Amino acid sequence: MSSAWRTTLGAALAMTEAGVLRPLGPRTTVGIARRFRALGTSPALLAGAAAVRWPDHVAIVDDAGSLTYRELDERAAALAHALATRHVLGPGASLAVMCRNHRGLVLGLLAAGRLHADLVLVNTELPASQLGPTLERHAPRVLLHDAEFADRLSGLDDATVALTAWSQDGPSDLDALASGPVPPGYRWPRPPEQAANLVILTSGTTGAPKGVPRRPSSGDLLGTAASLLHRLGIRTNGTVVVCPPAFHGLGLVTMLLGLMTGSTVVMRSRFDAERAARDVAEHPGATLVVVPIMLQRLLGVRGVEERLSQVGAVLSGGSALSIATADELVERVGPVLHNGYGSSEVGVAAVATPADLAAAPGTVGRPVLGTSVRIVDETGAVVPTGTPGRIVVASPLAFDQYSGGGRKALVEGHVETGDVGTVDAAGRIVVTGRADDMIVSGGENVFPQPVEDALLRRPEVAEAAVVGVPDPAFGQRLEAFVVAHDEIDPVRLRDDLREELTRYELPRTITVVAELPRTASGKVLRARLVETTTTPAQEDA
Repeated sequence: MSSAWRTTLGAALAMTEAGVLRPLGPRTTVGIARRFRALGTSPALLAGAAAVRWPDHVAIVDDAGSLTYRELDERAAALAHALATRHVLGPGASLAVMCRNHRGLVLGLLAAGRLHADLVLVNTELPASQLGPTLERHAPRVLLHDAEFADRLSGLDDATVALTAWSQDGPSDLDALASGPVPPGYRWPRPPEQAANLVILTSGTTGAPKGVPRRPSSGDLLGTAASLLHRLGIRTNGTVVVCPPAFHGLGLVTMLLGLMTGSTVVMRSRFDAERAARDVAEHPGATLVVVPIMLQRLLGVRGVEERLSQVGAVLSGGSALSIATADELVERVGPVLHNGYGSSEVGVAAVATPADLAAAPGTVGRPVLGTSVRIVDETGAVVPTGTPGRIVVASPLAFDQYSGGGRKALVEGHVETGDVGTVDAAGRIVVTGRADDMIVSGGENVFPQPVEDALLRRPEVAEAAVVGVPDPAFGQRLEAFVVAHDEIDPVRLRDDLREELTRYELPRTITVVAELPRTASGKVLRARLVETTTTPAQEDA
């Protein structure tokens, strides 16, 4: 059986199991067929079909309240009509959305899908110095943004219309546009032969974020969606609590998965661990989506065991999950944890189930349907089981090139991720770290993750990051930064680490900080930490 047929069959089984595929009445079938003719295979079809099947089910819960699928669909249509007639948005033009997690972001995505316009999801953390060049590169006709970001838009091109999507001080522009009528018989633009671009930005941990465009279709999402449905146990009309920002891959994919299954998608503008725990408790059986730092903070919530006692599944992704954090969640809540792996450039590549994590702590599991993950050496040859190598991925969601040109290296059709790792005999992948993060100290190669895991196993350490800094004798030395639960004696902590770390893995300095610099998706900005390392080592090697 070919790979395409395996993906199709596996997807059909998973979607049948989830309740997405089931016999439909004639009226529902006709309604979905009409949506398909109007929307094509854009992501907007997912919510459009859900509005036909489950119009009165709650679609979105955010800080402003809730919307049913019927209300979401009607507002998306009204917004699309207003953007088309007032601002000539349509095929070939682009809409940029700079929003936190709320209905405005979802409505922008659905409106762009109705109009077959390109959509650019802008990182809300971009400073004005990076926002200007990003918008100039993508030249959006309209920018939907939260009112709090208005002060960064002084350099906005005159050809771009800025509209508020969310305001703390009263109604936004989007509120007015999404409440207007759509004339009966209004002719929406037909789906073009080539799907519109959906652009997300890289996390920018090593420089200015880059645009990653792709032309996703419902078919491209098939394998990823089916694997997530099956491994997470998501069913139709459930609940997905999406904590990571939806302008990045993990938040976006899981939000779309919620819309596809007619689930209630819970989104909050800002992550608050107490509020997230309450959201899960209020929706028994919910799937909770987090990045590792969010999971760490959830574990600090008083009574979190009771709050998460009825959670259906917890999916962590976006950055490396420490074994210590994973073990703590399983010990306190139960075997509900799943660990995902992917990137802006390749989409979701692999997902580990609780059984995978029990058998191989630290694993990101096996590839999702329709995706190939290989571990290769410097020549591109696949390495033996258990041998470290570069991780490369082939996926329907893999990108071609960045918006400004340039691309990742390809190895026999597989995109270079920049990560290194191993694969075991059962096909489970372990990500050792970023190739760029590898520290060469005294001729020994050290990755930060195992050292950070050792630090996080100490009860007084809440967060940890390890970086390599220049050293005249050893080339580089390891320095650690920790956020404390309780008072920490760095010298004593360093001495305690001698029991489980080799000499070359032992940090020369441990610095206690109030917080670690992070991206909006929770990744540590290691370059900023390196810039602060001006203190002498606590002990000579």
